[in-house]
Amino acid sequence: MKGAIVRRFEQLECASMGESGQRNLRENVRMGLEIDAVKEIEELKSQIATEHPAGGDVLGGGDSIGISLLDLAEILDQHKMWVESGGESGVKADLCGVNLAKADLTGVNLQGAHLHRMNLAGADLSMANLRGASLVRSNLQNANLLGTELRGANLMGANLYGAEGLWLGRLGGTNLFDAVLPESISAVNSSKAIGDATKIARWFYFLTVGASLLCCLLIAFTTDVRLLLNSSALPFVRLGNVLPMTGLYLGGPLVLLALSLRFHFLL
Repeated sequence: MKGAIVRRFEQLECASMGESGQRNLRENVRMGLEIDAVKEIEELKSQIATEHPAGGDVLGGGDSIGISLLDLAEILDQHKMWVESGGESGVKADLCGVNLAKADLTGVNLQGAHLHRMNLAGADLSMANLRGASLVRSNLQNANLLGTELRGANLMGANLYGAEGLWLGRLGGTNLFDAVLPESISAVNSSKAIGDATKIARWFYFLTVGASLLCCLLIAFTTDVRLLLNSSALPFVRLGNVLPMTGLYLGGPLVLLALSLRFHFLL
């Protein structure tokens, strides 16, 4: 009787151990499936983040570096602050190797920025400020450069073939060594164009200086009586009242301002 009780107790113990082992096995299998599912989800997230970075659409392709629209807007805002503050705040833009082909960059301010090896093929850069920017070996084929400021820019080795709206007068001080220029620019005799522009600028310079000296002399010989009577500013009786005092003091500064602005835009 006692032996039968012991055997029954052993059978019950083995049964309880078997049920516990099965429960542990089921829990281990369920945990393994959950771990595998989590790993798959993380891999999927990583793949999506790589193909479509956060921040919206991505501009890029080919061998160039892609950039999201939000990152580009942040870089442009920081660079604008850098330009307006004279370097005291903001960050100077560095877009070397970035692909912005066919991007709309109308009116952007990238003055003095580093833009080496950028892909700007077909991009709209109308009215953009690229003064002093470094565009070494950049691709500007078929880009819209209408009104784009390129004075003092470094275009060494850049490709501007087929670019539209490029004006020779906006290339003053530009490094064009080994650059591929549009046919409308490359066909121009640069030495003759530079000589003509220099001659015109010289004439405007001497005209501005002469007009300034003449105004100074007329002002020096102006008397209170002539000023009150609004008589002729020219001390020659035969000429009559051709240039009254109001014309000299109101129109003289406007004429000098117009000559100065014209001379400035010829440089």
